[in-house]
Amino acid sequence: MLAATYVSEVWGELTLTAMFGQIWALPFLIYLYMVNTSTADKWVIWAITTLLLSYPSCTSSLPPGR
Repeated sequence: MLAATYVSEVWGELTLTAMFGQIWALPFLIYLYMVNTSTADKWVIWAITTLLLSYPSCTSSLPPGR
């Protein structure tokens, strides 16, 4: 979260920094939508789900009241 706050200060842009978590999740959600998870390797599904749930939360860079 400290890195996200620093990046938002350097860029001077809160919208793109806060949107990073959504961009992070998109490829994983597309993969889970396109692949038949009942026939795929369970360890691959576990890794994709773990990476999906470990998205960076950039809401700390937003000022209060937004």
